[in-house]
Amino acid sequence: MAGGISIANIEKAFGATRVLSGVSLDVREGEFLSLVGPSGCGKSTLLRIIAGLERQDAGNIAIAGKPMDHLLPRERNVAMVFQNYALYPHMTAGENIATPLVMSRLSLFERLPLLGHLSPRRNAIAAGVAKDVRRVAQQLHIEALLDRRPGQLSGGQRQRVALARAMVREPAAFLMDEPLSNLDAKLRVHMRDELSELHRRLGATFVYVTHDQVEAMTMSNRVALMDGGEVLQLGTPTELYARPRSLKVAEFIGSPTINTLPVTCDAGGGVHLAGMRLPIDMPLGLRVTKLALRPEAIKLSAGRSAPGQIRLSGRLRRIEHHGAERIGHLTLEIPEASSIQFRLQAEEVGGLEEGQAVDVRFHPKDVHLFDAAGMRVEAEPHRQAHREYA
Repeated sequence: MAGGISIANIEKAFGATRVLSGVSLDVREGEFLSLVGPSGCGKSTLLRIIAGLERQDAGNIAIAGKPMDHLLPRERNVAMVFQNYALYPHMTAGENIATPLVMSRLSLFERLPLLGHLSPRRNAIAAGVAKDVRRVAQQLHIEALLDRRPGQLSGGQRQRVALARAMVREPAAFLMDEPLSNLDAKLRVHMRDELSELHRRLGATFVYVTHDQVEAMTMSNRVALMDGGEVLQLGTPTELYARPRSLKVAEFIGSPTINTLPVTCDAGGGVHLAGMRLPIDMPLGLRVTKLALRPEAIKLSAGRSAPGQIRLSGRLRRIEHHGAERIGHLTLEIPEASSIQFRLQAEEVGGLEEGQAVDVRFHPKDVHLFDAAGMRVEAEPHRQAHREYA
């Protein structure tokens, strides 16, 4: 695919441990795609294979439509930004940024400390490198830091220097391996905004690895959620949140995590929660075992529920305070030992006490249903009263 990255059937194992199992996806030209998932899911290994730092056991990588599998990392025209910044401590920030240009534009002889100056073209090349370094430094607002060494820089400043070193090459794609994980929470939020703005300004292809779903959801055009060496779902952040393909996706995406409750199906496709027939019908022959609800889909019920809504009763275990919002933890009466979380606005908390009996409600249209294998199943309109519950 022109300008993008094609990943086809990538397999990788370290000894007897299989890390990637037939991973295939296309990164579109100019998009910001995040690989997200728990530790050990294979996302960093996949990024290193794209960069050429690891060899896959099977499958193919193409960048801008050209096969890359036979090329060394320096020949792939991609820039890698690492978690630990990987800056040379004895060099200034400016020298670190200039390193890839020096290595590519000057010969080995021209890079020698004394003899290299004998080359008639060295000074002109060095001037061009310095100009490119200043240009990139201006874009990232680090011109004043170019004469400092990494030990004299903060974490955020070191990260900008690492980004500048990647940008100065004008690569076909940027590959970023958890670049913000070493920063404190406040600086991570700031750098998320900076990376998003940088992507918009450059219009370049970004592949970003993170275990933090907030980073993936807030910065990306699309997200590939990985687990066990496979891509569970690839789509926009909205698609993964609103229509998770599996229970694993539903539970990983979203904070607080999605609520799950056990359900059963009768012979006619009716769905039952703790013996209560819900206004939900399954296609005949399909069975579901889990009902899932986002915390924001559950509302505190102050009176009689509106038509079509489902009421649950329980005891308020505790309330978490999140500024203008609160998270209620409710232990349900049925099914026994089930606990759910739901969002409360600050004005709803008045008069509520921990241990108090409360009712909550939700609408069938907000329900996610999953079968015994954990895969999403679509319900049908309620056959007996579909108008009432539409």
